[in-house]
Amino acid sequence: MAAFRPAYDDHAIDAVIFQLIFDTPLGPGDFAAVEAQHLKWREELPALQTGQADPIRLPGFLALPPQTTGVSFAHLRPDGLPAWQIRFDPGSISVLCTRFIRWERVWKTAARYLGKALELIAAQPGGDRRLTAAMLQMAERFVSPAEGYDAGQLLRPGAHVPHALFGLGPVWHNNMGWFERSSAAGEADGEVLHNLNIASNPSALPDTTTQEAMMGIGITHIQEWRLAPPGTLADIAALTERLNAAMPALHVANRRLIAELLTPEMAKRAG
Repeated sequence: MAAFRPAYDDHAIDAVIFQLIFDTPLGPGDFAAVEAQHLKWREELPALQTGQADPIRLPGFLALPPQTTGVSFAHLRPDGLPAWQIRFDPGSISVLCTRFIRWERVWKTAARYLGKALELIAAQPGGDRRLTAAMLQMAERFVSPAEGYDAGQLLRPGAHVPHALFGLGPVWHNNMGWFERSSAAGEADGEVLHNLNIASNPSALPDTTTQEAMMGIGITHIQEWRLAPPGTLADIAALTERLNAAMPALHVANRRLIAELLTPEMAKRAG
């Protein structure tokens, strides 16, 4: 009988992405200023890439933000994937982490990168642009030997996992979305768009060369907090305070959803 387990020793998280979306796009002058300020990140994120980047593909089921024309700084893993990356695209700034340790440490580092980025963009002409949305994307993966595959060992049917999925064999995909009202940043209200993508596919064990046929179930949960009112870059302190309240709240919502999706035993094992 198959035995699903988290893709990593003590968690299942392939990647975490934090993304800030603006009401007006960044332009060539903004990108030039960002590139000129590589010193702000060079020690921790030495790899600089400009222009159209190659797509980033992780070993799970994660759909990373489109790699459009922009500027990115990264610390690369031995396999060439970013362990950490901050990217400036025309409509957004994003921070990617593929070496998850603990939420508090990951968000502390991401918040520092995003804070420096916001200060840099606010100092450019047109720095009165506003932040309209903040996104948290978490991608998790669970693996099992293909022989004896049983999705019921990992997932339990409910509001977000239809009963029909358990009779579709080892390869399937389920995607759904919904809105919730939010007051994650205290006095500031807004709404959160949830997108939940669950897929079952052939998989490879991370960081191994095993030849055993494996199956993986990937869970990608994207939350887009639409700020009401939008945050202004003219007041970085207030904007940072809102983000420091909202992101942990989105993380709690993610953990609550994952616990609902998984069997109690697997939820405990994946932390």
